[in-house]
Amino acid sequence: MKIENVDFFYLSMPVVTDEGDGSQDALLVRLNSGGLTGWGECEASALVSFAAFVCPMSHGACQPVRTCVLGQEIINPGDISRIAAEVDPKCMDLLLAAQTFSGVEIAMWDLAPSASLQPYAGLADHRICEYPFAPKPVAWDMNHTHLLPDSNGEIAIPGTPGLGIEFDLQGVAKYVVDTEISYKGQCLYKTPKL
Repeated sequence: MKIENVDFFYLSMPVVTDEGDGSQDALLVRLNSGGLTGWGECEASALVSFAAFVCPMSHGACQPVRTCVLGQEIINPGDISRIAAEVDPKCMDLLLAAQTFSGVEIAMWDLAPSASLQPYAGLADHRICEYPFAPKPVAWDMNHTHLLPDSNGEIAIPGTPGLGIEFDLQGVAKYVVDTEISYKGQCLYKTPKL
């Protein structure tokens, strides 16, 4: 399977404050390969991450992340590691390249169980999952399922791919910020349809 397409969706609360809470906005990544779809999220400034994926090359160590991703073959988990290893030298001088790629990489791993690239092993310890204590509406609405504490305050992680979390495309639609990035009159990126 080849990575055919990578789309980004910027989600935002109507007002983002200076509160140290990353759940006020999100940058979702949708990756398509061989008729399958994987989802990820970039933990970084959304518009800078868009730019890191689509910007023109400046020099050999400042290439857009897309040059390391689009058209790449994914057959086994080693391919994901190989692609990740290409990002470092080709994009090392590009602001937020690692954070941008992290969302793409999560989408690759989300795709992996569907593509039978790996067995899903689950998590050994539920405490390693980062989940907002009091998620903002955008963080809550983007998930069809939710991780909730039981009567002991413990959160049990489902034994399914993606921690059992499914994106709720209808729930996030109201948060999508239509984005267009142009360079020298050429549209490099425009928000696609969910």
